[in-house]
Amino acid sequence: MRELIRLTFDDIDWEACELVLRAHKTKGKRERRIPLDARLADILKRLDAERVARKPSERSAFGRPLADRFSDQRVFVTRNCLPMSGGTVYRTLVGCCRKAGIPIQTLDSEGQPLEHVDVHSLRRTFATDLIVNGTDPKTVQELLGHKTLAMTMKLYAKVRPQNKRQAVGRLSYGGGVVAPGHILEYPTGSNPLPIGHQSVTAAGEVS
Repeated sequence: MRELIRLTFDDIDWEACELVLRAHKTKGKRERRIPLDARLADILKRLDAERVARKPSERSAFGRPLADRFSDQRVFVTRNCLPMSGGTVYRTLVGCCRKAGIPIQTLDSEGQPLEHVDVHSLRRTFATDLIVNGTDPKTVQELLGHKTLAMTMKLYAKVRPQNKRQAVGRLSYGGGVVAPGHILEYPTGSNPLPIGHQSVTAAGEVS
């Protein structure tokens, strides 16, 4: 989260289209560069263009003018153009999840929490998506900033059953893999087909 909060526009290499995570801003104290997705690059360019319109707030908090903390250098700021804190980022994330209809907590049959959404969920999602789409472990390690490959391999050890079926389904000589509905994960609100009517195709798609 610290990397996100402390990100400035000077940390964006527009020519190379990469984020430059400076060593003094990262948990591992090592600099790394992250290529930008085209859509993310467009969002950052818009934020960069709009920051000239940022104005210091005239409000005060605890006897201290908010203008003292004004920033036009940070990429992510509050509505008052103040540097975001961990709590602010979390509340913003929860608000976005609610607007998107994404559950922020999963409970078991007894009402006990099984999983919950936090800021680190974004990192886990990023890593999982890389792995599911075939990114090699070393590249995942470099993108996440893990000190050792062993840390990254723990993620690979948690590959879900359907991902292994998708891998087999991609074999060039295969004809798809039958995947019973009870072992597949479906998005909320979807209607699984009867068992025996779902298969993972060679392209890795569930049909």
